[in-house]
Amino acid sequence: MTDRPRPDGRSPASAAPSKREEPPRADGSSPLRIPSPAWLPTDDVIGPRADRQVLVVGTTPAGLTLTRLLGAAGYEPVLVSGADPPVTSRVTYISPAALEVLGSLDVGAALHDRGRAIAGATVRRTDDPESNGTVDVATSGAPDPGRAPPVVVPTPILLRTLRDAVPAAATVQDRAVDSISRGTEGIRVTFDDGVRESFDVVVDVGGRSEPLRPDERDADGEFRRYETVVDADAGTRRVRDVWGPDAVVQRLPGVGGEEFVRVAVPADGAAGRDARHALPDRQWVPDAGVFERRRMLHRRLPGGEPPRWWWGDGRVAYCGPAARPAAPAAGVGESLGITDALGLVSAWTRDVGARAAVDAYAAGRARRLDELQRTVTRDGAAVSTPRATDHPLGSIRVLRAIALEPFFGTAPGPLGPGDHR
Repeated sequence: MTDRPRPDGRSPASAAPSKREEPPRADGSSPLRIPSPAWLPTDDVIGPRADRQVLVVGTTPAGLTLTRLLGAAGYEPVLVSGADPPVTSRVTYISPAALEVLGSLDVGAALHDRGRAIAGATVRRTDDPESNGTVDVATSGAPDPGRAPPVVVPTPILLRTLRDAVPAAATVQDRAVDSISRGTEGIRVTFDDGVRESFDVVVDVGGRSEPLRPDERDADGEFRRYETVVDADAGTRRVRDVWGPDAVVQRLPGVGGEEFVRVAVPADGAAGRDARHALPDRQWVPDAGVFERRRMLHRRLPGGEPPRWWWGDGRVAYCGPAARPAAPAAGVGESLGITDALGLVSAWTRDVGARAAVDAYAAGRARRLDELQRTVTRDGAAVSTPRATDHPLGSIRVLRAIALEPFFGTAPGPLGPGDHR
């Protein structure tokens, strides 16, 4: 199985990332230079299946990105809002790999300018909340200057920027999937307005479309998520984490003189104690009364390579929040979803059937998450994490380490090495 050649004659796998020139800024300052991913879809790589019908369910950042990438590859996707609006945080962390994908769609520099670039990270970890003893601390300086910078963007701005950039060829509809019928030649979808349509492939990117998720995809862990906004320290551009046995706290730089605090605790743990009292380092964790509280479901990460069905099930593919490899409170789900979108379009531009393309995508994403897990849990890693299966919060700690990996390690690119084979 081979990829179609690029216009310059090189294969997508061999094409080296290049710096993407963004349009000049209105104030005359130099534009941000964002490296391009090693593979990008163009309408010359589609082949004979340009009429493949693709339904994208969920107007999340990953769904909007996927719609843009499909449009760049010559498809005319149908994007629907899904069931209920997806639960999103006030701010979204965008990893270097995700910003590089968005930069290829000409929105990376705008999001960087409207968000806040992160200059460093500090992780404090303890396994005993009652002790006043030493807390392990890992601190890092600036991320790799050869990559796009990680940024924090207000979620409404991220969604608005991506919606404004959806191509005219894409159909965007405000309706939900009511039921599906799987067949050998495609999927028959009935929408909540009674309309029925057939699609070759359906992609769930919202995680709220129950007809698209088999029962066995239900999460095996439940957490409480607390979120709030606090006044920022002057000039703060550093992520600060506290990982305790009963809670994981993130404090992220915000915009407009604010910072964002997010706390995850097991739903059945810390009985009678709020998030603040589950931690040894309470100086910058506000009282629980100021938090917004939400219920959060999460599938615990396995000890080895994740199951492929997390990302694909026949002609139904899962991207971002719908794939559920990342707890929302870990702050990495949308970034993984944005790079999921690139991996999915990469698989679809090959001369294979719809099922084979979904299978290839699912296998590639399982390998990539396994590689990321091994990167952040290897011996000598700057941000040490337990195995994801050892503790109720173990998966969230591992995913937080993946989110902070630009400061502490070296991650695979937006597509895993096996995705080009």
